[in-house]
Order: sequence, then structure tokens, then C-alpha cells
Amino acid sequence: PQHRHRVLHGAHHLGDHGKAVDSLREVTKRDPTDVEALELMGQFHAAAERWADVASNLEERIAIESDADKRRGLRRQLRELLRDRHGA
Repeated sequence: PQHRHRVLHGAHHLGDHGKAVDSLREVTKRDPTDVEALELMGQFHAAAERWADVASNLEERIAIESDADKRRGLRRQLRELLRDRHGA
């Protein structure tokens, strides 16, 4: 809906990562399968170097992704993140 579009558009332009993530969380509360909002949230977490949040975000995206190839790609990203950030 229009509210979602405004939030997603506004989140792109917010300089405050925390406010952007809060706005995106509101979108995902209404629709936990909103891939665009989840992707943006992951980008904001990565830009803020909030690696645990990036990992959680990837796990959420893996859980809702129906395309097997995309799911594999997300799992690969998660493995690489955990390896690079936690020495796993």
C-alpha cells in the first residue's frame, strides 16, 4: 500500500540508520514476507556493521524465500558472514 511505499522510499533517504531500521521493522510487522523491506534492513545493518543483525536478517530471508537458488545464495552469504566475522 501507499504507507509501505512511503516508508521504503523514506528509509532510503534517512541518514539515521536506527530510524530507517525502525521504519522498516514497522513494514515487516505488517508483512513479514516483504522481501524489499528485509533487504533494505539488511543493507542498513551492514552499513552500521551490526553483523549479528545482518545474520538474523539473512536467516529471516532464508526462511521466507521460495526460490531454491536464491535460498542457496542467501545461505552462502550467511556462511561467509559467520566465517568472516566470527572465525567459524
